[in-house]
Amino acid sequence: MKLFAKKIKPIENITFISIMAALTIAFVALISFFNILTYVLAIFLPLFASLVCVFCKKWYYPIYAVVVLLISSLAFFFRIELVLFTLVPSLISGFLFGFFIEKKLSVALLLAGSSLIYTLFSILSLSLYGLMTTGVFDYHSIFKVLGLLENNEMLDNFLLSILSIYALVQNALSFIVTYNELSRFTTIEFDREKEKLIIPVSVVVSTLIGVLCVQYLPLGYLFTTISLLLSIYLVVLLMIQKKVYLYILVGFLVVLMVFLFAGLYPIFGENNIYLSFNYFSNAIAILTIINLLLFAKNKKDTIKNNSDTKGQ
Repeated sequence: MKLFAKKIKPIENITFISIMAALTIAFVALISFFNILTYVLAIFLPLFASLVCVFCKKWYYPIYAVVVLLISSLAFFFRIELVLFTLVPSLISGFLFGFFIEKKLSVALLLAGSSLIYTLFSILSLSLYGLMTTGVFDYHSIFKVLGLLENNEMLDNFLLSILSIYALVQNALSFIVTYNELSRFTTIEFDREKEKLIIPVSVVVSTLIGVLCVQYLPLGYLFTTISLLLSIYLVVLLMIQKKVYLYILVGFLVVLMVFLFAGLYPIFGENNIYLSFNYFSNAIAILTIINLLLFAKNKKDTIKNNSDTKGQ
């Protein structure tokens, strides 16, 4: 039986998930006893989950995840925070990596989606840890105990965004490792056409959620951060097209955002001003959509002209 290949028979699937589970638990053991290795080995944890997702039938993944979580929780109960903060998010990220790779979905959406889910589970994990240590089910509690949020409302509002950026960096590094390793055993392709419209639409949705969450600023800041990061990615995609009018329009939007930021600061105030970046993200998303429509129209006209020429 070839180890890194699609598994058909039940015995092949069971054997493969057993090997991956053993490797995952071995990494958890190393992290449990050697704290210095935590941030290095945690990057590799999603790889094993991705291998299971790509090479095994989908219903075997829950078996793998449950076995790993159960054995790790029992064997390393003295480091239960490790299971909550590192293992659970890694299993989720690994599954998403495998799923997105198999479906050939956008890398940007993969990282954004996995980072968002990673952040949500980090909030849940921190809340549970806060309940165990302080008796309060609140992700803020552990930071308050450490004195990090004392009299600092701005940092409190940015906490979810900081967690999401940390998740993005870790997921990006994990994805690089997973992609490089998986590409040795199977062909990996991404359909760039799928992201052309999905990403700008995702930016618009994120900006709307960010603005609507003005009553709960941490969540508003989180979706503003997501939309801003995706819009920066869209700017990169626009710039590599090397079209003069796009350079001018993007430059104009950047300058306009600077003046808008300065003008809205007295109105929005210190706590709400970050939400004004949603205007920039939305503008970039709309510019991308218009550019896509123009490109599609020009392509259609070119095809039509070529057809007419051949007909003559």
